[in-house]
Amino acid sequence: MIFQTKRVLSGMFGGLASIMSILFILSLLLVNSKPPTPPSQAQAIVLNSQKRNSEFSDVFKMFFKSLKSLFKSKSFVIACFVFGASKPLLRTSTILLSSILQNNFVNQTHINQKVGVSLAMGWLAFVIGGLLAGPLIKKTRRYKEVVAFAVFFLLLTCVSTTVGVAYQNMPSVMTSVIIQGLFLGILCTSSFELLIEITYPEQPMCVSMIATVVLGAFRLLYPFLGRVILEVSGSTASTSLSVAMMALCTFLIFFIKPDYKREEANKNTSLEMK
Repeated sequence: MIFQTKRVLSGMFGGLASIMSILFILSLLLVNSKPPTPPSQAQAIVLNSQKRNSEFSDVFKMFFKSLKSLFKSKSFVIACFVFGASKPLLRTSTILLSSILQNNFVNQTHINQKVGVSLAMGWLAFVIGGLLAGPLIKKTRRYKEVVAFAVFFLLLTCVSTTVGVAYQNMPSVMTSVIIQGLFLGILCTSSFELLIEITYPEQPMCVSMIATVVLGAFRLLYPFLGRVILEVSGSTASTSLSVAMMALCTFLIFFIKPDYKREEANKNTSLEMK
């Protein structure tokens, strides 16, 4: 049994290492360090502005000016909170779900295998969701609505997981995890695009840094709180944490004022060129 497990793990990690090595080599060979032109007219305006302020002291001042401006924006604070609070959901399930189910599904067998399969499919759905989000945003140009749509369905998957754990319904839990991956992929792409859109022309690096710090805080907080609640109050209460957070995000998202500054800059520049 030990040798079989060792062989499976060696094959899994060896395969992943091989795939990553191939992707790394392809990225070196095929991806340019800098595209020949900016991705949009709006980005070209920002780059021209940065060239005029290329001294280190000027960049330093612009960075702290951006920080101050960003935290004055209610829409940015809410969008950043939603991004950070939502994205760790599937990662937290990866850490805690097996323990949660083993604590509650006493008559079930092969729990770890079932959790592993559902999480693998959930992460695959996550990738698919991210790929779907780009065309969806490009077609509709409704950043806030796409984020709200994804957050609402994430809330439903969290509720379904909690109900499944409470009533010991394994198919409900497994299906919820997979669907959660899909909508989480949509949310991750669309929420970051929303952040960039409502903060234009602030520096994307500054926006990304703040969002990453907030995300990191939630990535540490969720597994810790989930484990404490699991030990103190049991499995159902542990899954209720994600329900409460997604309900809060669903409520807060409606307070974002969708001032799409980057879209407006692109339209104005196109009209001037005509």
